Amino acid sequence: MISLRAFIIGCFISLLISIAGPWGEFFVKGSTLCYGAILPIVIFLFFLLSCINLVLEKINQSLSLKKSELIIIYIMGTVSAVIPTGFTGTLLPLIIAPFYFANDTNKFAHFFQPYLKSYFSIKDKEAIKWFFEGLPEGIPIPWAIWIKPLLFWTFFALTFYFFLFMISKIVSKQWIEKERIIYPLNKLPLGLAGFNQELGLIENKHLLKNGFFWLAMIIPISIHSWNGLSLHFPMLPRINLYHRISLGYGIFSTPIIINFTMMGFAYFINLDLLLSLWFFYLFYLIEQTIFIRIGIEGGSSDLWASTGATAILSHQQFGALLVFAVYTLWLARKEFLSLSNRIYSRLLILNGFIILIFFRLTGLPFWFAGLIVLGIILIYTGLSKIIAQGGLTTAQTPMIPQTFLIRIFPSLLTPSIITGLSLSTIWLGETGVNMMNSMVHQEKLKSIAGINSKQVFICIIFSIFLTILGSTIFTIYLAYTKGGLNLSDWLFLKAPQWPFNYFSSFIQHHEIYLKTRSFFTFLGGIVFAIFLYLRNRFFWWPFNPIGMTIALTWPMRYQWFSIFLVWFVKKILLKYGGKKIYQKFIPFALGLACGELFIAMIWVIIDSFTGITGHVIFAW
Repeated sequence: MISLRAFIIGCFISLLISIAGPWGEFFVKGSTLCYGAILPIVIFLFFLLSCINLVLEKINQSLSLKKSELIIIYIMGTVSAVIPTGFTGTLLPLIIAPFYFANDTNKFAHFFQPYLKSYFSIKDKEAIKWFFEGLPEGIPIPWAIWIKPLLFWTFFALTFYFFLFMISKIVSKQWIEKERIIYPLNKLPLGLAGFNQELGLIENKHLLKNGFFWLAMIIPISIHSWNGLSLHFPMLPRINLYHRISLGYGIFSTPIIINFTMMGFAYFINLDLLLSLWFFYLFYLIEQTIFIRIGIEGGSSDLWASTGATAILSHQQFGALLVFAVYTLWLARKEFLSLSNRIYSRLLILNGFIILIFFRLTGLPFWFAGLIVLGIILIYTGLSKIIAQGGLTTAQTPMIPQTFLIRIFPSLLTPSIITGLSLSTIWLGETGVNMMNSMVHQEKLKSIAGINSKQVFICIIFSIFLTILGSTIFTIYLAYTKGGLNLSDWLFLKAPQWPFNYFSSFIQHHEIYLKTRSFFTFLGGIVFAIFLYLRNRFFWWPFNPIGMTIALTWPMRYQWFSIFLVWFVKKILLKYGGKKIYQKFIPFALGLACGELFIAMIWVIIDSFTGITGHVIFAW
């Protein structure tokens, strides 16, 4: 039975995240508190709560929270933190962008405005203008005009998240019980909550009582604080954690970034996967460089293709990701059909049908909507498993299915369909932050803490609803009082126009390159399948093909070098020190991750008081 106090604290944290998330993202413009697979704002709040709880435990045992109570609070926080950027920040500017940004060149008035219905958008020109530019003095915020579309999208969001919850519920049994995936990102909250046995520590001592943990925390806190002070005192030289190597003449160029958070979680990843993540990044980068030099091209980049790869390399990775997702679902097929999961499978089908209706209302025909829903299942299942196995701070799909499908069916596109496709990017666009990742991780946490599934579900629903409500109200308030264009340049200016510009341009110019792109999609899938067979057939095969699915996505540029360093160090530790030495450094690894996530939030708070904007510490 989940205690009332844990539920109340979890709800309070959800509301706090719904305000602090948009504040940090849109106003302070510092580290992205609500973006990624591991979220700085959640770790910051949970770290403070765990420290307070340890003090209360010494004062009076009855005052302190149980380990299971701490975990349910963490779960509520993780599902909440996905929403301010992943849903609210994307939704509000997008549904009104075709009205505000319309001009004679982009033809938004012709392609989109007639198909944006009043029940999922607003059409009041002044209300839209004020949202982006700020209210004139003396005029109140037009709350009432937003009620109808927000009810529509909130109901859709709850249905969509329930859909992802059902998928997570079914596949997690396969991942936890049969494949025994390690979920590296869960190690830190489990340690802070006091689940010492889950960390594999030599000493059965709480993580917060381990000196190695605090020593490691000091490293990123000191470095990032020194760099933060240098913004106020320019005479202080910065400690540069970002470098770039290049062989010249554009032959080979890549960033080298010290990412303490990635280093901390990478310590728990298997050596073969560590090797594959950095190896395939460099391999694909060399492949792309060669293609560019010899003139192999596949047209311009696609919508929401993860920046960093050309179109053909995005398709090559996409093919690998699709095969990986299909293989993942195939392994879990018995779980979909089992008696214990039959109710979840039926609810999944029911929710899928409701989602099809919603997509139909936004302009997509049922058959096209069905393909998008299939893409949602494949992409989110694939990415969630990659993060669950690989412990990456975040992962993006190399491209989204919408852009692949329109090249197959270009002649069928109409203004109504491209309107629906543009709106579908709310759910399958920015995949770097996604609800299913939080859902699959909470399934593992719940199984360790022994928490009842029904009670967890109720807590999750409350968290999602409160965060949608709070973040929506606060984001609208910020937009009208500060002017959306003065907030996030990306979320209020560039991202809202991107899908509409992309699809309207495509329908006019039909840049296809279908054969070239399809070939590389097929090639990526075939090569992945071959590597998968070799890995399953020969125990000595050194490469895990997961690295092929996200090799040249944008987050890997921030992660690959830190992964390489940990692979090198871990290999030496295990070879010459053995298991005991490896276990001894577990608290140190978690301290590195916790320290960087903690100080990222601290400096967002400091910068909000000092007026500093754009000070980013944690970036993927």
